[in-house]
Amino acid sequence: MILGWNLLLGFCSCSSQVLWFGEKEVELVLPDFLMEFEQESAPDFAGWHIWVCSKNGITDFRSRNKSERLKLNKNEIGSVLAYPVCLNSEGEELEFFKPAGALFYETNDNSLLLDWYGGLRAWFLKEILEKEMKTGCENETWVRAVESFNWNKLKQVQEKMIFQQDWDYIHNPWKMNLEAVLQAIACGSFKANLLNVTNVFEIEAPDEGKCYSEFVPENKNIKKNCKILIKQSEVNLISSYNLNAIIIVGKSAQEYSVKYCRLPVTMKGYD
Repeated sequence: MILGWNLLLGFCSCSSQVLWFGEKEVELVLPDFLMEFEQESAPDFAGWHIWVCSKNGITDFRSRNKSERLKLNKNEIGSVLAYPVCLNSEGEELEFFKPAGALFYETNDNSLLLDWYGGLRAWFLKEILEKEMKTGCENETWVRAVESFNWNKLKQVQEKMIFQQDWDYIHNPWKMNLEAVLQAIACGSFKANLLNVTNVFEIEAPDEGKCYSEFVPENKNIKKNCKILIKQSEVNLISSYNLNAIIIVGKSAQEYSVKYCRLPVTMKGYD
């Protein structure tokens, strides 16, 4: 399972400046993270860790703002991801929740709206670019993969699945086979059924429901039904209210184990 914890190196402060990643200035609109939770159960939100990714490179910065101004090329294949950063009970800053995100082309009226389902699309693109850059492949290899892929079709399939889901239980797209989707995108063999979430089961949420899912919208289900979705025979990571890790591994709702440990610290204090 890809846990997505990274040690962050090199940041820039961007409270008022425009960050340059292209020619067109757009407003990057971030989601209202705390609105996704009941007031009494909301995490201690510290800010955002934002990544901007394109074929020209990948960079990151931190922000406490509700929006940021970027200059980017709308017609270029690229993505923006925003990871919530929260404080644990000891005041340490942690990255636990999956990101909100969007692709460059989704810019509308000079605004790029990041959402939690868009975070998965943005993450797919970032992962492909990172993998190819690390392997030292020639530009034409990975440029061809990301530019020929129908990213809008991926978005449409996602939206259809969201519309058809049972709203008593929100679909957690991060439970799909992420590596299979990445491989299919990179190889040009993507099929819509790869986005299906399979081999999962539902259990009573640990700590009497006083826990967090890494997929932000799913936390409304935990609060309402005290249930959480678990991927069969894989490591499932959730968090307690004080941001300690709860690791669940099992074969079924009747046969699973629960282990508690510390989440790693991923950030130092904001400048």
